[in-house]
Amino acid sequence: MQNNSFVSFLERIALLNKNAVEVLTKLNDIVASQKSDVSINYMEDDGSVSKYQMPTVGYLQKELDIANTNIKRLAGIDDSTIIMDKNSSRKIKSINLNREPNQINNISNVKTFEQTNNWFFDSLINPTLSITLNLSDQIDDKVKKVISRRYIVQFEKDENNLITTNGQKSLTEFTERFLNKNNFSIVDFESWLLKPTNIGVLNNDQNMYMDEQTFDVNWKEVMYKGYFSVLKTEKDTLNNKLWYHFNTLNYYGRDNSTKTLVIGDILVLTNQDSFTKYQVLEINKAGSLNRVSLERIEGFEPVAPGTNMLEYYSPLSSNNTVKISIGYDEYIVDKENALVVEPRDTEGAKRAIQSLMENRDLCNHLLKNGAITVEKWNDWEKTIDILESFYFG
Repeated sequence: MQNNSFVSFLERIALLNKNAVEVLTKLNDIVASQKSDVSINYMEDDGSVSKYQMPTVGYLQKELDIANTNIKRLAGIDDSTIIMDKNSSRKIKSINLNREPNQINNISNVKTFEQTNNWFFDSLINPTLSITLNLSDQIDDKVKKVISRRYIVQFEKDENNLITTNGQKSLTEFTERFLNKNNFSIVDFESWLLKPTNIGVLNNDQNMYMDEQTFDVNWKEVMYKGYFSVLKTEKDTLNNKLWYHFNTLNYYGRDNSTKTLVIGDILVLTNQDSFTKYQVLEINKAGSLNRVSLERIEGFEPVAPGTNMLEYYSPLSSNNTVKISIGYDEYIVDKENALVVEPRDTEGAKRAIQSLMENRDLCNHLLKNGAITVEKWNDWEKTIDILESFYFG
């Protein structure tokens, strides 16, 4: 009996030693592995093996990082806040509206003028020529509008409408300093314009012949589009991976090009109320199957099998361009042969009419110069024919 007890004792010691080696070996995997869990095989006294799944430190750290990010967003500590109710979640981005935008210090020279169609009668008095400026390196992506200031420089002329000596001197200086140049600021230009010695220019504090208008920055577009149906999920127990079977790996560019998913691409759930994002970790096309391993990097919702469950998360186009109308119609000069007001500016129109009623000198000035304009613009019939052909076919 003592013999048997001693043998049993040794067997017990051996079993404990074996289990200890198994636990110590797997502890190293628990600390070092990036898998979600590690299996520990524990041998019972009756010889049966019990399997225990232990989460790894790397996996727990990743889950804690995700939880920490989500908690920050929920609390508004991050640059966005998430509001959740019973049925949906909404993401609110916070932006400092009090910060002054960056100054636009340099733009490319204008070489191309575009024709802008005026389809509506309330736009007929707008300029029909425009330019497009690329401000990609000049403005932040959050900027939606820019202010454009346009000047009509008036040079001194005599009673025969010929430029004077002083006017020619100022015109020459203007050509040398500003014409087709882009290395000066509005401050530089106005300083020259209002310089007391610049007597050949008629612009002054009272009559700047300046127009200021706000223009929309062209909208940004999603560069790529693609939907992915999840046919099924597959658990790879050997490598401890979860594979999603996709119907395709292709998505498409706005230029009709075809792209293929690669490691690092971001996918989002197509549910409009979702803010969950997944990153592609691995792609396996063995056996003509489209198997994709994903990692959740934001949000909470899982990926379920179904049609068009995931969408490619596309960057926006860097289209920071703005289309700016230039000048007035070529025969209109404000306060010279016309009074110009902004479209739909009823108060401005009322003030212009009031000024004509109260200022007889201004009225006579406009009448005189208007007659000169009509005389110089001696091809009205051709202009009317062009307009009628354009608008009425």
